[in-house]
Amino acid sequence: MKPKFFPGMNARNVLLAFQHLFSMFGAMVIVPISTGLNPAAAIFTAGEGTLIFHWVAGRKAPVFWGRASCI
Repeated sequence: MKPKFFPGMNARNVLLAFQHLFSMFGAMVIVPISTGLNPAAAIFTAGEGTLIFHWVAGRKAPVFWGRASCI
């Protein structure tokens, strides 16, 4: 029986969620700390970028690539 609150939740989606969590943690926390920047500012600006992206794209794009650590 599938849970009512999370209809798309299965083992594959849970693993992908953890993969996303670890990759975003590296990009949004570890890289700013290692370069001397404030992680809170990186997370805030990534959130602003996401909102602006969805506003410009008309909420048609499902994904916004947060931050590139090569910049």
